[in-house]
Order: sequence, then C-alpha cells, then structure tokens
Amino acid sequence: MRLAFVGCGLLLLAALANSQVTESSSRPRNAVRSAPGVDRGAFTFTRYQLNVTLNVPRHGFSARGIVVVRNDSPQPQPRIALQISSSLKWAAIRSGEASLTFTSDKLNSDIDHTGAVNEAVIELPKPLAPGESLELEVGYQGTIDQDSSRLQRLGMPVTIARRSDWDAIADSFTAVRGVGHVVWYPVALTPGTLDEGNKVFRELGAWRARHADSRFRVTFTEDSSKMFFANGERKSEVEKVYQMDRMGLEGPFFAIADYSALPTVNGRVLYLRGHDEAARKAGAALAKSEPVATSGKPFPAVVMELPAGWAGYENGPVLLTPLSGIQDSAIEQQLVHLVTHASLYSHRAWIYEGLAHMAQAMAIEQQQGRPAAIEFLNKHATAIALVAPAEPGPDDVRNSLINATDEIYYRSKAMWVWWMLREMVTTASLKKALAGYQADMDREPAYVQRLIEAASGKDLEWFFDDWVYRDRGLPDFRIVNVYSRENMKGTYLVTVTVENLGRAGAEVPVRIRMKTGETTARLVVKGKSQATVRIETALPPVDVIVNDGGIIESDDANNTFVVTAIKQ
Repeated sequence: MRLAFVGCGLLLLAALANSQVTESSSRPRNAVRSAPGVDRGAFTFTRYQLNVTLNVPRHGFSARGIVVVRNDSPQPQPRIALQISSSLKWAAIRSGEASLTFTSDKLNSDIDHTGAVNEAVIELPKPLAPGESLELEVGYQGTIDQDSSRLQRLGMPVTIARRSDWDAIADSFTAVRGVGHVVWYPVALTPGTLDEGNKVFRELGAWRARHADSRFRVTFTEDSSKMFFANGERKSEVEKVYQMDRMGLEGPFFAIADYSALPTVNGRVLYLRGHDEAARKAGAALAKSEPVATSGKPFPAVVMELPAGWAGYENGPVLLTPLSGIQDSAIEQQLVHLVTHASLYSHRAWIYEGLAHMAQAMAIEQQQGRPAAIEFLNKHATAIALVAPAEPGPDDVRNSLINATDEIYYRSKAMWVWWMLREMVTTASLKKALAGYQADMDREPAYVQRLIEAASGKDLEWFFDDWVYRDRGLPDFRIVNVYSRENMKGTYLVTVTVENLGRAGAEVPVRIRMKTGETTARLVVKGKSQATVRIETALPPVDVIVNDGGIIESDDANNTFVVTAIKQ
C-alpha cells in the first residue's frame, strides 16, 4: 500500500515518568555540541508505533509509543541519539522493563521550524551490534506553535517567513508536517543550519532515502469537531488510526480544519467554508487531469486548501495549496503532478519524483507550446549545471540517479532525463512501458530500462549508463562542419557533423533552416565523440542549429552554424 501510516500507538507504563533526564541550557547559534561517541547516521528507524494526543486550544502535543532502530553501521554502537523539536521535551525512554539513562541537550538544527532540536543521548546497557535492532518505548510532550525563526534569522521578512513555516496546532487551522518542518516523531540527523549551504537539504535527503521503506503507525486523540486528516491509510472507522507501510520521501503529516469535501473521479478536494466556487474549479481541474503514466490501481489524490497566501506543500498524492487567486493553468500544472504521483508509485526517487515533474512540463507544453515547456525545464538547469562533474571521479556513481538523495538530482535532473527519454521513444511508448511497471518487481536498477526498451524497440543502455547509473555531467554540442550539395533531383543533401565536448551522450535534434522553411532530424552523439547526419532539403541551408533546448547541456552558446557564405 502506497503512502500509509502503520500500527497502533502504545501507552507507556507509569514507571516511564521516573526515567533520568538532564537538560542543559541552550547554546548560541552555530555552537553545536557534538555528543562524544554518538554516530547519528548509524541507525535506521525501521518502525514507529505512536499514540499522539492533541490539545488544540492549548496548542498541546503529547506522544507515547515505540520506535524500532537498527544499527546499519559496521561498528557496535554504545549510544543512540533521538531528536525531537525544541518545543517538545523528553519525558521518558525505556527498553523492555528497564528505564534508560539519557541526557537531553538543545542543538541548533534547521530540520525543525524552531531552528533547534532537543536531542536525547541514550546510554545502552550493552553496545548494539551491526545489523541488530532495538525496540525503544518513548514519551515526550510540549506545544507546537507557528515558528519561523530559522527563516527570519536568514533575513526573510516576518510576513513572508510565516507564509512558508506555517506549521502549528491552533484552533483556526492545524497543520503539521514532518522532519524538515516539525520534528514531531523521533529522528537522528547531523545538526545543520540553513546558512551552511546545502548541508541541511543533503542531510534530509539522505535521511528520507534511508527511511523510504520504514513503517509508521499513529493513533491520534483530539476533541475537535472539525475534519481530521492524516496522509496514509485510515485503519479504523472509529479511531483516528493511520498507517504508512512505506514512509517514502514525504513522511507523515496531519491537519485539522473546517473542511468540506468535494469528490471527483481522480480523488477529492477538501476546501474551507465559503470557498465553494474555488473548490468547484479545482475539482474540475482534478477530474480532467491525466497522469503521464499509470501503473496498478491509482491512489486517490487529495487537494487540501490552505489559507490564502500560504506556500503550498506536496506530499505524494496529497497537495496542500491555497485555492483562491491562483490561475487555472497553474492549478492544472500542480494537479497533473499530483495525479501522476497518485497513479504510479516507485520507491526510486528519480522515477517517482522525476516523472511527476516531467508531467508538469508536458502540461505546459499542451497549454502554451513547446517553448514555454523548455523555459520551465530550464528553470532547473542552472542548479544541475552547478553540481555536474566535469571530469571522471567517484561522484559518477555516488551521484547517479539511482543513488542520489539530493533533490537537484532526483527531482530536477530526473525531470530532464524523463523528458529526453520521452522524445527518444515517443510518449506512447513511454506510457506503454510504465503501464507495466510494478514497484515490488523493481529490484535492480535496469528494471525500468528493460521495460522502456521492450516498448520502444530501442537500445537505451548507453543513455541509462550516462544519465541514470552514472553522473557523467552534461553534454556540450557544437557543429563541426556543414557540407551541402545539390543532387540530380534538384534538392540538396546537407551533411552535418556534430561534436559532443561533454561526457554524457544524448539524442539531439539537428535543425536546418532555409530561406523558406526548415527541417529537423535527430542524431545520437555520445560523450567525447562526433557523429554525422545527412538530411535532404528543398533549398540550400542558411544555418544549422543543434539542440532546440530539449536537451540540457553545459553550454548552448555554440549551437548555431551559419552556412550562407559556404560555396554550394
């Protein structure tokens, strides 16, 4: 089951309250204390079972339950670090019948909207061996108020910062996202702040990738009469029990609001009171949205309205977004992304996220034409170019799409890869291939390659090796030579030689422009090589252009070759 919460929460014994806690004072920014002997990347949280009690009028949050951690490092681990939001405090931690001794320290970390976490460092009775798991009973509580401290610290105006960090438990509107926004369930990440470059996002990406197959189950208790929603599968009609068999890249979140529901063929729209017309328009757009690929039974998409001005948030087949004041074309682009997520699940981020982003580019192409779609794609090009390696190295494999945990790779670069694949094999062949995709059968990297090859009849090994299995950087095309001669039919045979200065190959369009009209052919030019294509035209060429923008490359300033002065 895709996107689900798993298991019921467990109440801790009264003896939990007697565990030893030592709380140190908070430290200045960037003065992060590193607890000795703690490897925060050693453990994977394989299972959560939590009972969460919400006191909405008082912004209160209380959790009791179980987390199961596994030592995935090669060394025995004598200590475990557990982190929660700095607005929450540890009450107790147990293993079996024994209370565990731990110290609690406040660390600067922008994985939480407060800009800090409360970390419990637990001394284990004996070191946990590599591959061994440990079940911990935990208890913690506090409040979750809106807090945009981390963004304001970077100089963002308060009003704008609060539109992005809107997470809070409040009477007016309750919505709380997971790690990266609010750490309301225990995690362990190396502390980092947003002013340390890409560190926080790298840490979050790696953590989410490592926990994509972890299980999460939560039982909520709250007294509000408003609609309650949490992502995942609801397991009880009486209790608010939600489960995720796979946490995926999104993780859990919950919301409480005065919602009404509008069902559609592709899912439903949850909208705020008095916004019936905006909901109707969103529902119509959701109903007509067609995913770029469908595999198995679609998971119902959900559009949840946010208050006007708030920044939207996407979580797999769930989209939280304002509905009023958004252009129809913009909501359609968001919803095709959403419905693609709902229609095809993959545990591989480059497939799951890349396809959904590519679906947006296709929607723009249908709405506004190819130049607008290329412009959308190119908004992601600069970031990709900055991380692309120029020379061979260990990052060829480490930053491949198969292994990448950075959003620049599994969202932005993957979008480009799917766009190029679609143009190589046609949309029809790509949809046919992905209709046979089964996430449970995707056990090796070449699985999706073989599906596309079977549907298209093309050998794609070279493309996947350059773009998916390795990070060979970007191509750089230039036209080396153009030769044109008139033949006996009165037409012209134009020979174009293209060189690729980069290490990644691609099938690139070669366009010949004449005084009237133009013609295009596609040419495979592999990395660090040349290739030649012969094209018949009705008139002599005026100029030749390699790449119309549909292939991402490191330098597009050398793509035009003027041939007017060449003797025919």
